[in-house]
Amino acid sequence: MKKKIYLLAFLMLLSYMTAQQKDDLILKAANSELLIYLNGIPIGEENDFGFEKRDEFGKIKFGSPIEIIIMDDKGIIHNINQFRVPVQVNKKNVGLLTVTKNEEGQYNTTAYGASTLSKKIESIEEKVNKKATTLLRLNKAQSDFISFDPNPEDNDSKKTFFPLEQINDRSKEHKTSSLDLFLSIRDIKNLFISN
Repeated sequence: MKKKIYLLAFLMLLSYMTAQQKDDLILKAANSELLIYLNGIPIGEENDFGFEKRDEFGKIKFGSPIEIIIMDDKGIIHNINQFRVPVQVNKKNVGLLTVTKNEEGQYNTTAYGASTLSKKIESIEEKVNKKATTLLRLNKAQSDFISFDPNPEDNDSKKTFFPLEQINDRSKEHKTSSLDLFLSIRDIKNLFISN
């Protein structure tokens, strides 16, 4: 019995270390390439990118990476090796860096933006007092969902998701706000994927 407990503890520690190592590589890519995107922001247009003024660039910190997965038109989940890293000023999200893992296993920053999305995620994180770990995108329905499940390495079918927008539940007469509703992958398929 003790051997099983030690083995379980070892496996949990190994899983945590692997996830932490991945996060470190993602944050390293975000940090090393951030300046490229900041320099691309035209002077006077900082507000369009989530900043009040240019001197906030020196106050940037990063939030925890959020893995992006997509659900295709048939309801199949795909890991696209992409992550969103919250860019924060004074502990508030101002935008998201997109970091992509290429075929060689290297992480590269590929975009900056999504100020509105970063603020929606932050708002829900504050309400549930948890950090988002996964962003599920439904391109067909143009909808995003976030998961707060603590282990991002878990099977996606076991996760629960919050919709970032109000959704129309076909089985109910009213709209449901994201904080009223945890959805499983099956629930999302039933709501958005036509058979």
